Amino acid sequence: MIDSGFETTSLRMTLLLLVTFQAPATDVDRIMDAVVAIAPLAMGKYDRNAYQSAHGIERYRPLDGAAAGAETELRRRPGTVEVSFELPDDQALAARVVEAIFQAHSYQ
Repeated sequence: MIDSGFETTSLRMTLLLLVTFQAPATDVDRIMDAVVAIAPLAMGKYDRNAYQSAHGIERYRPLDGAAAGAETELRRRPGTVEVSFELPDDQALAARVVEAIFQAHSYQ
């Protein structure tokens, strides 16, 4: 990992990766438990640092090759939130976390 941060008189800035996913609000705790099992999302004297948006409506239409199969109508899934958090700039760690999100999100 290359540290390309900088310091000022008041603080230290560090290069981080921003990870964002969308999921039903009811699934977020399960997904985040999988994430923090790999990366504690620590910042200073805090851990499990993440942001979760208010409920919205996810809109999508599965195309050919999608797990759901191709559909002609647009799907609308209410109760979806967006969650974001930061990770160290470490590709191997990011790959493990993204795979954990996929597994926890896709398989209930």
